[in-house]
Amino acid sequence: MPSNNAAYIAEPKKIPLEVKSAPWTEPKDNQILVRNRAVAINPVDIAIQQFAAFEVEYPAIIGTDVAGVVESVGSGVSHFKPGDRVLGYATSLGTKDNAEGAFQNYTIIRSDCASHIPDDLPYEQATVLPLAVATASYAFFGDDTLQLRLPSLNPEKIDEVVLVWGGSSSVGGTAIQLAKAAGYQVITTASAKNHEYVKRLGADHTLDYKSSSVVDDIAKLLQGKKLAGVLDAIGAPDAISTAARAVEHADGKRHIVCVRAPPENLPESVKAQPILSLSIYKNSLASQIFNGFVPKALAQGKLKAEPKAEIVGEGLEKVQAGLDKLRDGVSATKVVVRLK
Repeated sequence: MPSNNAAYIAEPKKIPLEVKSAPWTEPKDNQILVRNRAVAINPVDIAIQQFAAFEVEYPAIIGTDVAGVVESVGSGVSHFKPGDRVLGYATSLGTKDNAEGAFQNYTIIRSDCASHIPDDLPYEQATVLPLAVATASYAFFGDDTLQLRLPSLNPEKIDEVVLVWGGSSSVGGTAIQLAKAAGYQVITTASAKNHEYVKRLGADHTLDYKSSSVVDDIAKLLQGKKLAGVLDAIGAPDAISTAARAVEHADGKRHIVCVRAPPENLPESVKAQPILSLSIYKNSLASQIFNGFVPKALAQGKLKAEPKAEIVGEGLEKVQAGLDKLRDGVSATKVVVRLK
């Protein structure tokens, strides 16, 4: 039996992470065990370490994004086998089970939250996707969120518009691609330096969120169009407020799905709904996206593993460096640690 190590948060607000031995866990029903070759860092990881956000049991193994090789599979798993190259959405924040945290050598992944990846896609780049896919998919396609049409490889175009606030973020860039794969038009915001990047991902219109006219510009683009909904991929109160003002008179679904709790005093005509990406696996949506759409779309080049991975080093000891790097701020990149 191979040995396992993990980067733990020993106690609330403890910095740095502590790398030490971790239990070896065999996969159960509808689970796979992944030998991680790369993990990615997300803002939620910083929120947990720095502010003790979310309820976790210490010492805790956190992290949500992995890519690697299937080591073994549990009963009921027929679509993965040992040796498969995969990306996976790690769900320890929901299960409170350290075996399902990303920041270790071996992670238990729900089989409906994993996707095969092409042979030519590096693990370091594949690992930028899982949390972003889970978040954007639940926001768009959840039965209690925007309820958009599901993505497909050959979508029928629909004359409705989705607004993605923060298109150059990992969640925002994935959301642009998923909305286009579902046939919708996309308006997004990004800093001027990232406009070409989000256009390459499929955005139909890109606006500078810093512009004093951004509210009016979005409102004008929506004239004569039906709004299918809004995803705030940033979570900043000012961003949510600005997005709400931009769509408060739009025709259609004036509904903002937010990655963090919205501020008070939004326009009465706008609904704001905070979500957790973990909600994706409460029904069949996770399997439809991770098992159904993602592997085929990656294989056919219809889903890009973006943004670009910024590798901060190799080994679990570098996870803290990754957290520090993300805390300092990055743009149109995702912080990644390579594992052996």
